[in-house]
Amino acid sequence: MRLSIDWLAEYGISCDAETLAHRLTMAGLEVDEVIAAAPAFNKIVIGEVRSLEAHPDADKLRVAQVDVGEEELLQIVCGAPNVAEGAKVPTALIGANLPGDFKIKKSKLRGVASHGMLCSARELGISEDHSGLMILPADAPVGEDIRDYLRLNDTILDIDLTPNRADGFSMRGLAREAAVLLEQEADLTLAQLVDGVNPASISVHNEVPQACPVYLARQIKGIDLTVETPLWLQERLRRLGVRPHDPVVDVTNYVMMSLGAPMHAFDAAKIDGNIVVRFAKAGETLELLNEQRAELADDVLLIADEQKPLAVAGVMGGANSACSETTRDIVLEAAWFDPLVIAGKARRFALASDSAQRFERGVDYTIQQAAMALATQLISEICGGEVYEVVTDQHAEHLPQREKIALRREAIGKRIGRSYDDAQVVDILRRLGCQVADVQFGWSVTPPTWRFDLAIEEDLIEEVVRVNGYDQVEAVVPVLDYRPREAQNNLSSHTEKLLRAGFYEAITYSFIDQDSHQAFFPDAPIIPLQNPISATLAEMRLSLLPGLVNALAYNRNRQQQDLRLFETGKVFIPQGEKAVDCVQETRVAGVMSGREAPEQWSVEPRAIDFYDVKAVVENLLDGRGDYQPTKQHYLHPGKGADVFIDGQYVGCIGALHPALRRSLGIKGSDIWVFELNTAALIDPEVSRFQALNKYPSVRRDLALVLDQSVAAAAIAKVVNDSVGELLADQFFFDQYEGERLGENKKSLALAIVLQDKDKTLQDEEVERIIANLVAQFKRSFNAELR
Repeated sequence: MRLSIDWLAEYGISCDAETLAHRLTMAGLEVDEVIAAAPAFNKIVIGEVRSLEAHPDADKLRVAQVDVGEEELLQIVCGAPNVAEGAKVPTALIGANLPGDFKIKKSKLRGVASHGMLCSARELGISEDHSGLMILPADAPVGEDIRDYLRLNDTILDIDLTPNRADGFSMRGLAREAAVLLEQEADLTLAQLVDGVNPASISVHNEVPQACPVYLARQIKGIDLTVETPLWLQERLRRLGVRPHDPVVDVTNYVMMSLGAPMHAFDAAKIDGNIVVRFAKAGETLELLNEQRAELADDVLLIADEQKPLAVAGVMGGANSACSETTRDIVLEAAWFDPLVIAGKARRFALASDSAQRFERGVDYTIQQAAMALATQLISEICGGEVYEVVTDQHAEHLPQREKIALRREAIGKRIGRSYDDAQVVDILRRLGCQVADVQFGWSVTPPTWRFDLAIEEDLIEEVVRVNGYDQVEAVVPVLDYRPREAQNNLSSHTEKLLRAGFYEAITYSFIDQDSHQAFFPDAPIIPLQNPISATLAEMRLSLLPGLVNALAYNRNRQQQDLRLFETGKVFIPQGEKAVDCVQETRVAGVMSGREAPEQWSVEPRAIDFYDVKAVVENLLDGRGDYQPTKQHYLHPGKGADVFIDGQYVGCIGALHPALRRSLGIKGSDIWVFELNTAALIDPEVSRFQALNKYPSVRRDLALVLDQSVAAAAIAKVVNDSVGELLADQFFFDQYEGERLGENKKSLALAIVLQDKDKTLQDEEVERIIANLVAQFKRSFNAELR
């Protein structure tokens, strides 16, 4: 959105451009650029062509006698097709400097002296129109400097608004914001709706009041659309980046840029019957103003007549009801549409729509009558015509309800780190347009109708600190009151662990392409997006792994082989046919490939293997978890495991299946992955102090011969259950396979460390524990001591 400093002054706001740009940027409305309304030029005044003669030696040139307010007329040779006697045009005098470092000197054109130049808008640098001279209004004062007459010493601020600040998409909204930040009073008086000369002859049938709670329509008959839009209005639009079109379109655009209320005008002669507000019927089509044919679905809100669609509500009008130079009667529309109904429709039809940009973010629902009043006034002044009564269809029960927000006094200091005077808080909120009432704990605040981003206490606190100035908040270290927690639930610690393990954090889209979905989850239902940002990002992700694997492949294709990436984010588990029915889970996932450590002289290079990725997961889970052969088909069946905690599945680790890598076109070494539900990272055990044991420990090593199918975790569980509190530690330190053991046999070497906190263990007690363990291994796994 652009802001004109000159226009801003009409709201009673006085400030230089640089100061306002800084203040807006520091308050969150970032100013991208400060632009001059017109390039530098001088000695260009308003001239009136008093007489015109043909050039004696050139058919396309004419010799004009021009009055520039001096004693003598200037003779100027001109070749513009629209030069005419009585025309008032910008006239460059001798010595003038035009944009592009073009200087005006005395000259002769085909033998005739010329003492200046008559200028087009393009030659002044304020338009691309070079079809002819810039014709000024008949009442333009001869001899006045054109910069003063057109108020070209203006400065434009190009503001990059965030999506939540819909109120900033108008000059009135920006004037209100500037007044708050500069502590000035803005004149925000609105035009008042006046009665029409004639009673309304059109009615509105609103079939969907929940989608369109406010709809105003007014006829103006007998207008003249051949007249030119006044120069002042064209200049206002130009400075805000809107190209002039015709008087009616220019007026509706002016109202939108001024008040933030989009409007539309229909050719009344092209409307069959009355106005109907409804959703589209399946199979309906509409040719839009940009000559694009839109295929309409049943979730597209339409403005129609009794026979056909006329416009996609809040987005763009149809060509079948557009105004033209032959239009004599129009129907003006001002409405408020539910943002959720409008959201995404312009993108669906690949349109750039100023109207949709505002409606989908939220338009003030109390301003439609003022918009209709201003548009009526301007069209009547410019195009003439008879004004008819306004038809109003309003349903207050479907309008947004501005709920009161409780703002606690102590919450401000807690969030910001400093306190504010009560009077200062109330003053800021009231200047923002809020209704503020004192209550025991602080204030009860009702946000204004134009600020849909104010919904919770934190929003109000942000406004207080934003308006007062972020630079007024002192940078101090917060005082922390440490108290023992009942559970280790700091999820952010996993990020630190992964960073220390050499991982880089990645952020991928929450959407994936169909090929990746089919490769990872061929049997899982898809969750399609209604308005995807691209064809390759059209489905909600069921896992973080597809995005990370694609990111790894992208880096591999650019000669980066040693990679470790991780991501924490939401996945969407289908529970129905719509995205809204999904269960959202937060997970952490990682991908690894290449060498385990950078190449160096003291260590033999080694590729990452299963135990490297398992070590990462064990570190994340603080040693908790059981590992069983994986059931995930996208993992290599001999190099993957599913992770369980207390019998509950929490994730998986392993190498991507070679067939999946081939289907995704990924070449090279194994890609190792892991994915865990972040709930598994919360350690329910309470950290408690335990005294150091003063009694010696005893270690016994067992080598067990058992079937290949027996998991080490099953052996460890038997040891835990059998030994109990005397078990200080256990770990596997060797695995052997060979012909001497027999077919499908293996040998696991297990170390068992025993320790009693009350006494020294005797050999007899230790041997009894070990013998009992060996017997249980025999019963449970048919294991033998080697």
